[in-house]
Amino acid sequence: MTLVFYMMKRLTFTLLAISSLLQLKAQLLVDRITIACGNNYFSEDEAYHNPALIVRGIFCQDSYYWTPISEGDVLTEMAYLDQEPFTGTCVDLDSNGQLLGKYTFKDGLIQKLEEYHVNGQLYKVLHYIDGAPHGSASRFTQDGVLDSHFCFENGTRSGYYYLTRDRTDWGLPPCIEFGKFVDGEAIVMTKPCFPENDGE
Repeated sequence: MTLVFYMMKRLTFTLLAISSLLQLKAQLLVDRITIACGNNYFSEDEAYHNPALIVRGIFCQDSYYWTPISEGDVLTEMAYLDQEPFTGTCVDLDSNGQLLGKYTFKDGLIQKLEEYHVNGQLYKVLHYIDGAPHGSASRFTQDGVLDSHFCFENGTRSGYYYLTRDRTDWGLPPCIEFGKFVDGEAIVMTKPCFPENDGE
């Protein structure tokens, strides 16, 4: 009985893995997504195992720049597929087929961004309404531990937040900051991670 259960469990996991792989292969790759003038919406570098950079601003001349995206960034550039505003999901894969990013659009504007560490662990998940941050924005370590969590309402930070502050430059361990945003201003509810210099 135990052997049958084990075999069925292995078979189920194998079928789920194959199904996920086939689903990724069938999805649209980021290099097909463009901006209005036909240049790429995403910029990739196959030599690195980092998620694609995203075009910033509205450009259709000779000057473009792409950047990584952080919590709170507004993404106003429209995305197109075959000269039509893109609705759907596209993925960024490295040269080995490893998932680096997954991006969901509606009527040409980003709605959700998911990016992954090279080990396959989720790195960040950002939610948008028509390119403006709205809903949760979370970032995770390579071990899958929550590193930060913010909430946004129509582009403004709101509600409770959680943030791991790196203090290794000061010879200190990481510090957890917990607080709440009210009218866009942070109210820290934990002991400050970086105390003010009080002359000591």
